[in-house]
Amino acid sequence: MAEIITIVGGRKRLRLGNEEFARTMSIGADWGKVRIGMRFGINSATNNLTYAQLVFGLSQGTDRPYKHASCRDFIGWQFGFPAVYTVGTYTAGPPKSYRFNAAAGDGVALSRVAGVTTAFASGATDNYVCADPASYLMCSWLDIQKQTSSTIGITFRRNTSAVTTHTQEAFFKSMEDESTYGAFGNTTSAVTVTGYAGSALWDSVDISWNNSMPNSLEIAELYVLRYQ
Repeated sequence: MAEIITIVGGRKRLRLGNEEFARTMSIGADWGKVRIGMRFGINSATNNLTYAQLVFGLSQGTDRPYKHASCRDFIGWQFGFPAVYTVGTYTAGPPKSYRFNAAAGDGVALSRVAGVTTAFASGATDNYVCADPASYLMCSWLDIQKQTSSTIGITFRRNTSAVTTHTQEAFFKSMEDESTYGAFGNTTSAVTVTGYAGSALWDSVDISWNNSMPNSLEIAELYVLRYQ
């Protein structure tokens, strides 16, 4: 199961190794637009990630989240190629990083209803994730907006280069700046999901990672902010 670890200085982080984290939000499904942000990294064994799947977004409840065979209802984003698995190419840096390359796309919007996954349009720009969370952390953000009963707007904020670190202070400021994501000079992929047949009762944040040690996912901060 997901593990809470303690790092130098006594701070705690969430570590996922081939598992999923789902928690009900205090606001439940009472929102029109939310931003999900996490400051995180992937522990590295200096190897490429041949079969990698990092997905984050919102699910309905926590008993049948994204990876469940009978997933009730999920909307969100997958890093990399719009298929079940993708490649994360290791770069020694500094900083150490994994690159989900442009040839594979930076990611894809996903919905999953009654165990059936539907992928929507993706971008085509490199997306980087730090591979040394003990020293470096990077941020990713996902905006989800209910536009109509069958139309969902999704905007993913990606890292187009490997940076030394995103500080906690800068991360929180970027979450609070709805229009520009703070001072970060990265770009976005925006997708409109139409004809959506789900219940739209997303009330839980959901993060899924399919690799285990030594390539575990380490999350320092996870933040959900309601704009509408």
